Amino acid sequence: MPRDTTLLVDSGAHRAFAGHYWECYEPRHYISATNLGPMGWAIPAGVGAKLARPDHPCAVITGDGCMLMHGMEIQTAARFKVPVIYVVINNAALGNVWLRASEWGPLPSELTSLPDHDWAGFARALGMQALTVDQPSQLKTAFQKALTSESAFLIDIKADKRFSTPVEPFQEEVNAWSYHE
Repeated sequence: MPRDTTLLVDSGAHRAFAGHYWECYEPRHYISATNLGPMGWAIPAGVGAKLARPDHPCAVITGDGCMLMHGMEIQTAARFKVPVIYVVINNAALGNVWLRASEWGPLPSELTSLPDHDWAGFARALGMQALTVDQPSQLKTAFQKALTSESAFLIDIKADKRFSTPVEPFQEEVNAWSYHE
């Protein structure tokens, strides 16, 4: 994504990955609700962020659990041709919760797993352009198409839920700087 992208990161395991790997170059271009974990908030907020900064690319990183909660809001972006790029990390799970629950056995794992929905098909049904990505080699082309679109665009990225979030290095740094020892 271009350096001047406004990125909204929804609540879920994908937030840990975005926080660890995304490089932000300007103030107020990385937006995340980190304290309460309100799943799905970034989906409609992306429309507002793009309208507030129409000259900057705008992307939302969200998950399939968030889409189940507020995914219908992509219809607003599609209807009014607001060029937000929605990146759905589709791991067929409530990822952050599944990572912990799967350690407790098959029943907790099953209770936090989700069907593998076709979010690209859902987006197209609402009038939005969309692609499904199931190989990392497809990402560059998908983002090029999304960036040249003059309307909302959804990229449904099929992901493996078994990748743990990169929180250990962060926790180690917090512990190293703690004044509460």
